[in-house]
This record gives sequence, structure tokens and C-alpha cells, in this order.
Amino acid sequence: MEGEAANAAEEDVFEVLGRLCVMEDAPHPRRGWERMIAGVGKRLKRQPTLPCKVLGGSWTEEELDRGVFLPRQHCLFEGFLWRGKAAEELLVHASEKHYTEDVEQAVGALGAVAFRAALHTVLNSAVSWVCKQEAPVVSVAQDRRALRVFQESVVHAELQALI
Repeated sequence: MEGEAANAAEEDVFEVLGRLCVMEDAPHPRRGWERMIAGVGKRLKRQPTLPCKVLGGSWTEEELDRGVFLPRQHCLFEGFLWRGKAAEELLVHASEKHYTEDVEQAVGALGAVAFRAALHTVLNSAVSWVCKQEAPVVSVAQDRRALRVFQESVVHAELQALI
């Protein structure tokens, strides 16, 4: 009897999982926003939080270890050496040089928000998207190992669950 109930539960889980849509095609409005931001993010530098070298090229690991002069503001987009002193200057630069269809679509998706605030949000979201692309992927085995180590470190007589 218990085996039949377990099999029925497994079938239900697999049936549900089989009906789930792929996240890329999900109809949820949040997924549409993520697609727009990914479109903008693909136009940014691989490391958008670092300014381009003045003479061009990429930063070496040794240069980064020694330290990099960071201007107050710099262009986030690939191939641009622009530097500025205030966030307002960056927004003006972005609206003049980088206001393409994908940026316009993402800004428009924010609705009745002030233009500069919306552009700032889109740029920040795109930088966040780029940074997340470089994040290491964690496997289920690593998650279980981390949970086991955590459990071992907090084991007390009064602890009943890892919640």
C-alpha cells in the first residue's frame, strides 16, 4: 500500500514537471522585462563596473591586483572610453550615444516614470544582468554539501530542523 502511494506521488510530480514551460518562454511579465534587460546587457562590456583602459585593450589580472584608477563615472558600453564626474553626465551620455531601440523599449516598459530615473534603472539592471552571467554555477551536490556542513556547525540538542 505504501509503495503504491509513493508511486502515485512520483507520477504526480513528473506529470507536473512535464507541464512546466521553459523559463525562456514563460509568459510572466517579469520574464519579458528580463529579456529586455538581457538585450541591453549584451551590449555592455564584459566587466561593466571597470572603465576601459585609456589606451584601449583589456585589464590584465596583474593590473587589477595592483589597483585601477576609477573615475567617478564611466561608460558601460563596449568600445567607449567616455569618463565623467557625475551620474547626471552618464545619463546624458547614455541617452545621446546609446539610446537604441532595446534601451527605449526597456525604459518604456517602466511606464510613467521620469525618463532619467527609468534610464538609470535600465542601466543598473543591465549591469546586474552582466555580472550575474559571470557568477559560478552551483550544483545540487555543492548545495547538499553546504547544507550538511551548516547542519554540522549548528547541531545542538534543541535544534529540530534546518528551517
